[in-house]
Amino acid sequence: MIGRTLGSATVATLQGMLVGILNASTLIIALPTMMVKLNTDLFGIMWVLISYTLLITILAPAWGRLADIYGRKTLYVYGLAVLKI
Repeated sequence: MIGRTLGSATVATLQGMLVGILNASTLIIALPTMMVKLNTDLFGIMWVLISYTLLITILAPAWGRLADIYGRKTLYVYGLAVLKI
């Protein structure tokens, strides 16, 4: 029973890591297209990356508080479900 639980936790953690990496990678891959569509240069498009990083940083404590209220596992599962859609 312990082996199965450990395996499930490992798979869930690896899925979360993969989704996080894919989430960050899609923004970086989209930057050249965004530069063309928004008619801006590299310095202008850097604001997109800065805004994205700032938003994630600001929301981290709020998500931590929600995890304290509803439970880490529940919030983790719902977060993965939303990101996979």
